[in-house]
Amino acid sequence: MHYTFVESQGRPLTAQERERIREAILDLLETDAEFRTRVFQLVVPAELRQILDEIRQFRLDFKTYSEAQDKRFEALISEMNRRFEEVDKRFEEVNRRFEEVDKRFEALISEMNRRFEEVDKRFEALISEMNRRFEEVDKRFEALISEMNRRFEEVDKRFEALISEMNRRFEEVDKRFEALISEMNRRFEEVDKRFEEMDKRFEAILEQIREIRVELAGLGGRLGRGFEDLVRQTLKAVVGAEVKEVKRLIMWDEKGEVYGHPENVEFDAYASNSEKFLIEVKSSANKGDVLIFNKKAEWAEKTLGKTRKILIAAYVEDAAYRECIQLGITVISRNIVPREKEEDTLRL
Repeated sequence: MHYTFVESQGRPLTAQERERIREAILDLLETDAEFRTRVFQLVVPAELRQILDEIRQFRLDFKTYSEAQDKRFEALISEMNRRFEEVDKRFEEVNRRFEEVDKRFEALISEMNRRFEEVDKRFEALISEMNRRFEEVDKRFEALISEMNRRFEEVDKRFEALISEMNRRFEEVDKRFEALISEMNRRFEEVDKRFEEMDKRFEAILEQIREIRVELAGLGGRLGRGFEDLVRQTLKAVVGAEVKEVKRLIMWDEKGEVYGHPENVEFDAYASNSEKFLIEVKSSANKGDVLIFNKKAEWAEKTLGKTRKILIAAYVEDAAYRECIQLGITVISRNIVPREKEEDTLRL
């Protein structure tokens, strides 16, 4: 386009002229690159132009970077699509297998239903057979109960007869038992009389023992003939031992093992044959007397050897008697109530 400008010769431009100039400039800016560049250089400062160049370069770099990222993104999308296709294939394989499992499961359910139907039929047949057999059992059980009732009635009759016979016999036994009790009472009365006589004899023996103790003290260690005979008779009666010599025994304890200091250890009587006997005579004996006698005997056995220990007393406490049994001492007494074995006791 060709534009003609007329000099105004010092007069101001009219509005129409200004509009024509403006349109011409705009047209040149749009169509003429060289003009546009020249105007840009005249209008825009150098610093701003540099900034605009940098912006232009940044746009170019960004475009290059965006194109590279687009390529990477397209490659990533391509890889993802490939992997999704593989996953789809694997899912298709899983679906195929599930379909096969479903088919097998349906076949299994069908087979189970068939077998359950067969079991139901067999179970119904079994129930029917069981009902039939239970009915037969009920009939047999009723017959059995009837037979048992009949037999129990017979047993009741026999039991009543047996009770009657037992009552008769028990009455006879009661009569015989009353006669036996009467006879036992008579015999116990006779035994009581004999025990009373034996008590009198034992009292006499104890009196002899007391007299012999007095005699022993007076004779200074010599035994009286009566005491010797008494001991000899006692050994023969209790242990079945016959001894020829009975003597009083005095032994010297030099070390003081018995009493804690040197002292004579005395025994009322010592006798021997094939056995050796140490005898202690007491009017009454308690547990302490038994322990001292046993201690003296054990000490004497170190010299004499094994002996048989015998305690003769009118009265023996129960605790002393139990201690004698435990220590193996034979007890001869009439006033004890032993709680253990009585084999080694002669009750007069």
